[in-house]
Amino acid sequence: MSRCKCCSNKIKKLSNFQKMDFDGSIFNHESEVYFCENCGYLETRSPYLDSDNADHYANHVLYNSMSGIGVGGDTTEDRFRYNQYLKLLDLEQATLVDIGCSRGGFLKHIEREIKPLSTKLFGVDIDIRSMTVGETDSIQFMEGNVHSLPLADSSVDILTYFHVFEHIRDLDGLINEARRVLKENGSLVIEVPNAVKYNDANTYVGVGFWLYMQEHLSHFCTSSLTALLARNGFEVENSFECDMPIKNKSRYPSLIIKAKLGRQESIKTTTRNSADDLEMFVDQELAKSESLAKNCLELDGPITFWGISLEFFNVYSNMKKIGKNCPPVRLIDNNQSKQKCTVQDIIVEKPNKVPTNGTLVISSYITFETIKAEALKLGWKDSQIFYLHSLNN
Repeated sequence: MSRCKCCSNKIKKLSNFQKMDFDGSIFNHESEVYFCENCGYLETRSPYLDSDNADHYANHVLYNSMSGIGVGGDTTEDRFRYNQYLKLLDLEQATLVDIGCSRGGFLKHIEREIKPLSTKLFGVDIDIRSMTVGETDSIQFMEGNVHSLPLADSSVDILTYFHVFEHIRDLDGLINEARRVLKENGSLVIEVPNAVKYNDANTYVGVGFWLYMQEHLSHFCTSSLTALLARNGFEVENSFECDMPIKNKSRYPSLIIKAKLGRQESIKTTTRNSADDLEMFVDQELAKSESLAKNCLELDGPITFWGISLEFFNVYSNMKKIGKNCPPVRLIDNNQSKQKCTVQDIIVEKPNKVPTNGTLVISSYITFETIKAEALKLGWKDSQIFYLHSLNN
């Protein structure tokens, strides 16, 4: 019998679906979706191990060349998020370690905004390339992973994990390691996407955006994350849900929890409505993804996809699954790190290197207008250009 990773109750299987990524990636596999009706935990099970995941982040991830959530950037949206985090933190004479710090944006924000600064700041990540981008004189960056932190026992006042928990298979191991390095009165501060809000009008990004995200294994809500922490000896001091900005007016549902070592007095189970909504969300996303792929297969070829990220991988995996006669496909992206990568042996090229014939599908749900303006300058006609999300209507 399968058990929930958060509350240990029985967890039921909802469905299977295919994940896709660049050739050679660990994220080319079939996933199984499981759901816990007790605490609301949603899990996408994948065959790779945390050690495989660690190798991916250390050697293959493109975060050092990307913008967006959880890459340690310094955009207006990033700064907004960092200010929300600061509301939960008492930094006076504290030692703070940001786990999964990437380029160190949050740490540099503290350094810039808190004067005088009495906090000792450290960042830990397995992705050395991103940390190199973030180097400063007053922040110490260290290589390490969540299951083996380069920190002494009982040495840290505050551990932060922003967009980390959802990537990890062995969550108990992660929390046990956090307990080892925290001082007796230390705090754990966590942010994850809030699964019960995935489908809300204000935070619905597009078809498959959350469910098909290659690296996300866990989808939490307040009750499931509280249950996970309680089962591992932590009690929640504070939690809040809000909508956080991504870019271009898009927003994502955020859940932030602050916890400390102690006994959780009570744990709310998920409501029946929330459970039904999450199950329905999974069914709808899988159906919408298949419908989107069918509509793409009806476009005039060759089809050029601009923006080779999770939105594209979602639709293309479904196109390959259901389409016996898939039109010729070309792939383009402005990200130089993606150029020359391949997807099922199709090379990702620069946008100005492909002919402007056939159909152009802009995959990105967030930067459509910017890409469309560039496409028109390159010679694509307005009648040739389609927004991937609109093809589901």
